[in-house]
Amino acid sequence: MILQGNVARMSLEKDGSKLIENCVKMIGRIHTLNLTQAQSLLRILDELINLPIYLPQFTYAFDQVFFSDLLTNKYSNYVVQTVFEYSDMPRRHLILQKVQHALNSIQDIKDTSLRHILKYLQKHQIYVKGLQLIVGSTV
Repeated sequence: MILQGNVARMSLEKDGSKLIENCVKMIGRIHTLNLTQAQSLLRILDELINLPIYLPQFTYAFDQVFFSDLLTNKYSNYVVQTVFEYSDMPRRHLILQKVQHALNSIQDIKDTSLRHILKYLQKHQIYVKGLQLIVGSTV
């Protein structure tokens, strides 16, 4: 698969993010796909969801992409929203854990694209109170 290993980096760019979003949206039609196609689409989803979170005590490769990069990028934040939309509950839970980590580590949410994701999550009854994600009740 050509995209494999490049999904995160492509998500950070305008045209690449649109391509990845459209691939993820195909998961909605998974029942019409053959097994190989379905597995390929789920690998795209998992490649994004399983990106590491940044931990300052570790050393990383120069070109390493972190999940927080997706949350704060003007293109990839829409990819994250689409991934959340088409994910099952275990994957959504993992995404929310990573969003929570970003909330704890980003100094000013207003200056990042993370605010778009937080607004999107409100449609799913997930709100921010202080720096905590709250599920199911308004703040």
